[in-house]
Amino acid sequence: MNIKNLDKEKKKEILTEFYNNFENGFEFEEFLKPFLEKMGLEEVRVTKKTNDGGVDLECVRYGIVETSGDSVKYKVQAKRYKPSKPVQVEVVDRHRGIMKNGERGIIITTGKFSKPAIRSAISEIERPILLIDGEALIDICIEKNIGFTYEPIFDKSELLKFYKQEYATVEENVNMIVSNIEKDITANDIRARIISIPRTILDILPPDEEIFNLNFNGNEINNVKISSDRRFFSKGLSDMYRQYGLLTEDGEYHPARAIWSCDGSCIYVELKK
Repeated sequence: MNIKNLDKEKKKEILTEFYNNFENGFEFEEFLKPFLEKMGLEEVRVTKKTNDGGVDLECVRYGIVETSGDSVKYKVQAKRYKPSKPVQVEVVDRHRGIMKNGERGIIITTGKFSKPAIRSAISEIERPILLIDGEALIDICIEKNIGFTYEPIFDKSELLKFYKQEYATVEENVNMIVSNIEKDITANDIRARIISIPRTILDILPPDEEIFNLNFNGNEINNVKISSDRRFFSKGLSDMYRQYGLLTEDGEYHPARAIWSCDGSCIYVELKK
């Protein structure tokens, strides 16, 4: 189901209601066990309520082969904070202190994170920590259909997307010179924070221009410079990749297929649903 983006006020209202649903931190930890399982983690267990060293849950993510040599252990800390309350950097640093090299950490809160906490979380490659704040928690619950029900709303554009491919891109392709060009955003693109341009789009770009306007999933990125070999764009993509889950806070890459269009003044890149 395609859920329309919530405005900030509505998300704030939902987050407050979500926070109030848990009577205490222990109940929030109990919720996180099936939540983490829904995210694909395995062997999830809630630790003892005392003397846990700051670890509230532990879990494992297996790789290609389910052996101890092809798995990652996660140590998880739960913080049932009011939506306006930030988790401070000291919490992140203490959590890292109980992690061994090669382990990964996750801190999940119904509140938010201070800027120093966010910087600290990604500061160490050997012991990275993924931060999930209240807004991200709500987004994941909506995506995974956890705790939400929806009133069916008929959307003509969604119906057309189902059986007419030409309606799958920006604004039903009105005034597009080129549209519906599909190309993968690869792991290498995400790793290098670039986006490789389809040849069909390249062929219509003025060869003497170096600066272009890019619209990534509805987000405008103006004055993007094309590479010297005219193969890719690079400006402003890190935030976009993170926003749409192609690049996670713990450094994982999630390739996706994109649909490209161009109206002559702007290049549109829409992630294929």
